[in-house]
Amino acid sequence: MPILAKRKHTFGLTLVIAAMLLILGGCDPTQEGAHGPSTTQPQDGAASQATVEQPVPTGYAAIRPVATGGAAIVPDGVATREMVAATATTIQATSVAYARSWVDRLELNGDSPEAEEALNRWKEAIRGVKSVSGSQLLMQIEPDGTRRSRREDQHYSLTGTDERYDGLDTPEVSPRYYVAGHTRRGDFITSYDGREGYRTWTWMNDIFQPLPDKSAPNAYWADDIDSTAFLHMLRPTPALYSYAGKRKLDGRNVIELVVKQGNYADGGTTGTHVFLDEATYLPYRLGFYPTSKTSQASPGWERTFTRLEINIPMSDADFRPPFGADSRVIHEPVQPGWTGYTIPAFNSVLEAQKEAGVPLFTPGGTWEGEVPVWGFVEQDGKRVPIVSFMNGTILEGVYLPQITDDGTRFSMRASARLGEIESTSIKVGGLDAEWQTGGGTDLLRMVRDGTWIEIRASSQEEAIGIAEGLKPVGR
Repeated sequence: MPILAKRKHTFGLTLVIAAMLLILGGCDPTQEGAHGPSTTQPQDGAASQATVEQPVPTGYAAIRPVATGGAAIVPDGVATREMVAATATTIQATSVAYARSWVDRLELNGDSPEAEEALNRWKEAIRGVKSVSGSQLLMQIEPDGTRRSRREDQHYSLTGTDERYDGLDTPEVSPRYYVAGHTRRGDFITSYDGREGYRTWTWMNDIFQPLPDKSAPNAYWADDIDSTAFLHMLRPTPALYSYAGKRKLDGRNVIELVVKQGNYADGGTTGTHVFLDEATYLPYRLGFYPTSKTSQASPGWERTFTRLEINIPMSDADFRPPFGADSRVIHEPVQPGWTGYTIPAFNSVLEAQKEAGVPLFTPGGTWEGEVPVWGFVEQDGKRVPIVSFMNGTILEGVYLPQITDDGTRFSMRASARLGEIESTSIKVGGLDAEWQTGGGTDLLRMVRDGTWIEIRASSQEEAIGIAEGLKPVGR
């Protein structure tokens, strides 16, 4: 995933009232005929050859990973610099663009006086933003002009989001955030409450938290959420903009700008249309439209921002996922390549059994060597280990996370958990068990003497054979 340089919004207090017009005004943004760009298209010319460089304010550092060629801006000297340089984009890198020091140094380029005026008003609109909440609607634009929900694949399966952010005026500290992506099955939630990071799906009981604990602000943010969230799309990006005129969208008066050269936010390139709400000078819509009506043309996209509220009070509870009576908290190691963290293994199977708090079962009842730990389940205020045998073929613990269509128990890279797992009830040694298929992984799950057991195998017969060969440790 490319690391894009990010910037920051800031709004004056006078814009709080104006921003409320975004909530009250307008009609249904899904209506046909209300979305497309104006017929005024940017023309190539000498101005489009201008080089647009992103400024780096004093006290900040530009991290430019060799692998991607992109850049992230982070407070100079923060502990996450090495992580950013390796692979990921941090929430700090995104929120830095809202810092007053960043906005004051932001140079925007228009190819006409009208474009320059609109850009300056946009820049003023983001000055002073400390918190923001709102929603976005994601639409795919087909070459023939029809609109539909985003494709059912990866994080683009999201049809929209509800989001909130707080602490954007202090980029040296990770801001709190809550991003709920809407899918056809429910919400995919990623959040950070200032202390803990969370990821969950409303159709599952499991709530994941990252290990190590210090990775909480960024572990899940860097996992495609930064390219889905509206946070880095509301503020202007250093690029060359063309003024395309004023028009109405969904009953709103908007000013249309077109990126003539450069990148706008994540996925935005030359040709991206930005529609600023004339009441607030914040983006109401971004659009990148097909250049041809032929079936071979690539589809375009639209993001429409609604219900924006600026600098409203927020509490810690606003940044936590919903916990139900059946919720289970799973602590999982994430991205050891850039966190440098792996869970220590137990030296012996008896030590592992003691810490797991339930009987363990191994092939033949014995086990030589270390016992790896896959993750932890929170139970009675304690983190209880989930252990693995045979290179992860067998997992055992007091509880095991639900398996879903992508065939993984980890939450990372699993934002498209929309498919269905097919389960078949079977018997193993007289015990009830389930044979689950789907997501490219087949597995057997059962509970034996209070221990949850999962066995991955290429066939049901193989899994049953492994299960029947498991013997209790130390007996």
